[in-house]
Amino acid sequence: MNKKGVPLLVLLAVLLLAGCEEKPMYLSIPELRAMSILWGEGTANKPSFTIHGDPDIYGASLSWSDSGTSDFSLSDFSFSENVITGKYLVNTKEYSITIAAMYYEKTGLNLLFSGEGPLASLTIKGLQPGTPE
Repeated sequence: MNKKGVPLLVLLAVLLLAGCEEKPMYLSIPELRAMSILWGEGTANKPSFTIHGDPDIYGASLSWSDSGTSDFSLSDFSFSENVITGKYLVNTKEYSITIAAMYYEKTGLNLLFSGEGPLASLTIKGLQPGTPE
């Protein structure tokens, strides 16, 4: 193979691999809930994320178990497409939080948290559907 052919093959391989990256599906919260109410396993690495309530009044909670149990329930929340905005309580302090949900067909649900308190800048990846309602 000549010297010009090798870089061309490398470039082609890079382009093919870049095209294989899975793009997220920006499903709305009602669409995610229709797939499953419970996501994840409730472990430190794969927390449980639950979307509960009826289609007009949803709620959400996040929980996991490691050396103890951690539970966070959202209050004063709103939903817009794939984003949940609300507040959660830790001890007696209330924090604001925004959660962006992105679903990948191959790897599952990713949650990106931004806001205040211990959940600020948390990223959870690869949650799979749990037991449907």
